[in-house]
Amino acid sequence: MTLLARIRRRMAQQRGFTLIELMVSMTVGVVIIGVAFGLLDAVVRTFGTSGDRVDVSQRGRRAMDTVTQKLRSQVCGGINPDFTPSFVYADKNKVVFWSDTGDKAADGITPKGKRLRGLEFASGTLNELEFPGTGQDPAATPNKRELTPDVAANNNGGLFRFYAYNPQAANQTVTPAPALYIELTGAPLVAADLQRIVRVTVGFTAFPRKSSASDKLAADFTGDFLSRTAASPYEFDDVPTDPTVVEPRCK
Repeated sequence: MTLLARIRRRMAQQRGFTLIELMVSMTVGVVIIGVAFGLLDAVVRTFGTSGDRVDVSQRGRRAMDTVTQKLRSQVCGGINPDFTPSFVYADKNKVVFWSDTGDKAADGITPKGKRLRGLEFASGTLNELEFPGTGQDPAATPNKRELTPDVAANNNGGLFRFYAYNPQAANQTVTPAPALYIELTGAPLVAADLQRIVRVTVGFTAFPRKSSASDKLAADFTGDFLSRTAASPYEFDDVPTDPTVVEPRCK
């Protein structure tokens, strides 16, 4: 039989799908289409939230980078030999301190030098505080520069927590060993405690705009900073009797 004859014979056949075969095929097709649409929906939803996810991450990291730079730039206030403590104000949502970031004046040459700077959390926004003029007057009203909006404090009820060295930490004969730090509390901290600050922790939650800290895309950011003006408690062999001995060396 020639090829053409075989083709004509097959085309003349009346065979097709049975009803069962047709129903099985339709069921399989519906399942495949359902899976495909489910996958498409998931991709669309993921793509739709990726912008918020990136925004939260960028804003949070940028704000924490600035906080890190400022807190690590702290120096003693005053001038030799009359140095003063670095911190001049501190509470759970605001801190003001002397710092030197090495930045330049408007001429691009003259160093700005030591000046007061601050950080403040208020109404869901983290701000940097810049004191006017040469930045030498703690009583002056600072200018606010927004670091990031849409954040919530996430550090035991506030943005900042402050610690001093525990004078008993130098005693290596006690079991269990005494805690290295003790937390300073106050709203705000009193002058005697301001000079004892040797460690600052920061914690906040950044969330998508027009949302809240409970949003599933919200992200937590934390920082832990030791003062550049602090003496290490490990340099002492005996338990200090004067708590100021192991505190910042701004004398």
